[in-house]
Amino acid sequence: MKFALFLAGVSVVVLTVLTVQAVRQELDMREVETRLMVETVDFKRKDAAITEVKKKISALKLALDSAKTKVEELYIVKAATKKAADDIVTSVKTCETDKEKHQARKTELGQSLAEIKSGHDATKIKIEEETKSLKQQILERDKAICAFVDQTKPEGLRLCGMSEIKL
Repeated sequence: MKFALFLAGVSVVVLTVLTVQAVRQELDMREVETRLMVETVDFKRKDAAITEVKKKISALKLALDSAKTKVEELYIVKAATKKAADDIVTSVKTCETDKEKHQARKTELGQSLAEIKSGHDATKIKIEEETKSLKQQILERDKAICAFVDQTKPEGLRLCGMSEIKL
């Protein structure tokens, strides 16, 4: 009976050890399950945060690409504006050169015109003097003719400038 008692005692001890071990395993399993649940929730939260960060990175990349495109367009506009400004400067220089040439030509033509005008004035005075001289000669000739013309006739009166009333 001792043996049976011993066997019953060992059975109770083994059963107790197995029960304690089963309870411990059950508690460990619940702890692992709880930790797994917490880790899963934490993983999902971190995954959502990573997804959100990836979305923000994508949005920032799009904004950066857009900004790069705008910068490139601005460089193109800047180059075109610089070229246009250089063209305008060249055009202004060309215009100034043409203006100087035209001013020189204008001065030259003004001097030529002044010379021609002074020559014209001198010629005009000379022609007026010749005209006065010729008129004087004609008057003297007419006076000489009038001395020989018969003033009783109407032709002679007209030639000498006398009217028919003097008859």
